[in-house]
Amino acid sequence: MRQNLSLILLLLYFVTACNQGSQTEETQSIQEMLEREMQNQQRSLNGDGSDYLVEIITDETEVQQLIRRIAKSQKNRENNVDFFDDPESLGARYKAGDKSVVPEIVALMKGRMNDEKSNLFWQLTPWFEDEAFTITEPELIEAVFDNITRGGEQEEKAIQLAGELKLKGYVTRFEKRLLSGESADPGRLFYWLSQDGTSSKALTYAETELQSGSVSEEMLVDYVQGLGGYCEYGSKTNKNKALDLCYYIYNQDLVPAAKFNELRDSYASDNPAWDLLLALFKYGDTRSVLAAENYYRRDILQTDALSCLIRLEGKKHADKVYHLLESETKYEDGLIHVPAMYALTNDKALIETSIVNFEKFLADSYEDYVLEKLLNALDETDPANTLKNLDAYLTSTAIQEDAEQLHRIMHTTATEVATYLLDHHLIDQPVDAVKLAEINDQQGTEAIWSVLELSGIQLWFDAETDLVPADYDVLLEDFFKISHGKLDGAVAGMEAESDDDFETITYEVMVVFNNKGYVIKPEDIGDWYDVQHVEKLLNTILEDNGIAERYVPVISGDQTAQYIFGDEEAATAFIEEFRLGY
Repeated sequence: MRQNLSLILLLLYFVTACNQGSQTEETQSIQEMLEREMQNQQRSLNGDGSDYLVEIITDETEVQQLIRRIAKSQKNRENNVDFFDDPESLGARYKAGDKSVVPEIVALMKGRMNDEKSNLFWQLTPWFEDEAFTITEPELIEAVFDNITRGGEQEEKAIQLAGELKLKGYVTRFEKRLLSGESADPGRLFYWLSQDGTSSKALTYAETELQSGSVSEEMLVDYVQGLGGYCEYGSKTNKNKALDLCYYIYNQDLVPAAKFNELRDSYASDNPAWDLLLALFKYGDTRSVLAAENYYRRDILQTDALSCLIRLEGKKHADKVYHLLESETKYEDGLIHVPAMYALTNDKALIETSIVNFEKFLADSYEDYVLEKLLNALDETDPANTLKNLDAYLTSTAIQEDAEQLHRIMHTTATEVATYLLDHHLIDQPVDAVKLAEINDQQGTEAIWSVLELSGIQLWFDAETDLVPADYDVLLEDFFKISHGKLDGAVAGMEAESDDDFETITYEVMVVFNNKGYVIKPEDIGDWYDVQHVEKLLNTILEDNGIAERYVPVISGDQTAQYIFGDEEAATAFIEEFRLGY
């Protein structure tokens, strides 16, 4: 799955970070951009109601012309790193296992071509699909560290890359750079050191800086997040020191009161109050009780505050759990605390109240995720009797049946999913037994998507590409790969023309398969795919060639698109059976 950083999430982040009490021109502009992106998402995934046109070309001469255009477009893609995420870039080749590029990467890292170097750092950044990626060559590791030592505009990027990949020796090198006092980005150095948690010298450095009163608000965010990291990963001594520093920051009002007040309306990752309270509530001792009581009353990080109070003071806070469960607007928050309180009290009334009030508040309308929250709470509380308790306290037969089906799905194993796919002819061969065994401890949605990925009939991608023009040809190639050979031999290309300012893009997307050509002209939606038009193209190709299978969409409810390849009726039944989608 390709997952790119979403512009819409960035915009949402900036909007929520703004003071909601004042609508500045900048804030209004950002809100307008957000609304436009939401409209683009709607157009991308749901279309505009058009009956999308797919041109089918059968004339042999025209098909050959189309093949030449596709070949030319593919060549252009290879050479055009400005428009496309070039698979031949140094970083991409290295990630793919091509070690012959190491000397060239090292030379670029050691050079002074900052634009090219910035692109290289970006290319080497690990994304979600790069979980196993790391850098092992000593000369390349040293080149990354060299950019940290030299400082300058690449230091921040080098720190981030070395920290994310936990390059060999990074703790020693980061500590030395931090203690030198020469780094322009000490906060990030401290943060990444906290993810290891062994450097006591870094904690002492942070203590000195915090007590000096010279730490900027921006840098304070990194220090607070780093202290949270030490609380989680550090030795007992380092945990205690980090926690003491958290209390120092809180008691000395190093984080302004206004930052805590902002948490009532919004959460932003650049607000140090958020991370400070989370550290105090999750790892704190009895010194956190007064703060937890205060912020619980003020409905600021209320769930975390109550978890802290229950952890530190136990069943005396049972009334707060009941208060949340009895509130229609806070009911879901109450469910979170039922297992911990039940473990302390063995109070059966918690189970009854959870079930009865679900029906009371949500009988007419609820989403699967809310019912799943209830079932999870019951499973954690009294796992042997989840269904019996539902039977005892629910009056609605419809909700009970729904809950029983969802509960079964939540506990479905990977083997059961794989068996279903084979029995219902969505796959022709059993899923690889060795790989299946590796994930058979998974259950529910996690198991379902893992098995679909192993089976090779599922594609899940971000509909926002972060590319202009959008790379339709690459997307189509990904679709071809999940066709189980039915579209082997299909080739795709695209042509994109724009005005000088790239304000409007005109697309022509081409596929040749089985001596026929297929052409669409997707709508220009900025950096979003016209997903509905692509779906129409693919299923037209299948239908036109007498192939029974279809690409069947799974409605995600977010900006991603999901498809399953197979018999349309069987795939639809699978989606319904396992309640996939939004």
